[in-house]
Amino acid sequence: MRFPQAIFGGVLLIAATFSHAALVSTFETGLEGWTWDAGGATVTHSISGGNPGGFLHIEDSATGIGMFVYAPDKFLGNQTSNDGGTLAMDVRLLAGPIIDVESYGTVQLTGSNGLTASRDLIVGPPSAAWSTFAAPLIAAEWGVSQATWTSILSDISRLSVELEVGSNLDASGLDNFSISPIPEPSRYLLFAFGIGTLLMVAKRRGLLTRQ
Repeated sequence: MRFPQAIFGGVLLIAATFSHAALVSTFETGLEGWTWDAGGATVTHSISGGNPGGFLHIEDSATGIGMFVYAPDKFLGNQTSNDGGTLAMDVRLLAGPIIDVESYGTVQLTGSNGLTASRDLIVGPPSAAWSTFAAPLIAAEWGVSQATWTSILSDISRLSVELEVGSNLDASGLDNFSISPIPEPSRYLLFAFGIGTLLMVAKRRGLLTRQ
């Protein structure tokens, strides 16, 4: 059976789409391009004590000012390929009161068009031990319509994480921040569906011939 070039190209295109890897900051060797508001916080890289290895250390430099860190370019731009995937991070409260602060652990995505979507990943008081928090990258989970969600993901201009515990002088650690595509086995099922559709169309159009 001959496999036409057009069909072969389609298979390669589908394979390339589904080989999209997760975006991760492990902070093993540095801050990896993460930035912050200098007036409200001091951010340093700790070479050990993370989950595991290095991590981003943020602490208050003044009271009453929020502590935010901002993701580097690899988490920005067009992220529509990660729609339906997962955003996750490891957080630890290093100093300060263990109280329930609604905004602590809030991730905000801002599109180049000014639209925003926010999600509080940490529900309840923060922990003094490393804990993993995650949220599905689905419009409903971020409180916006699918149209707004798609518009934001098409060109993210800023991704922020808030790590402020009230107006107290406090410190937190951030590690293993990631954005992952649709988890397995869903991706394999979609891949198989795509290949099957290509073969079915080719057969109906007589593109598949026997030698």
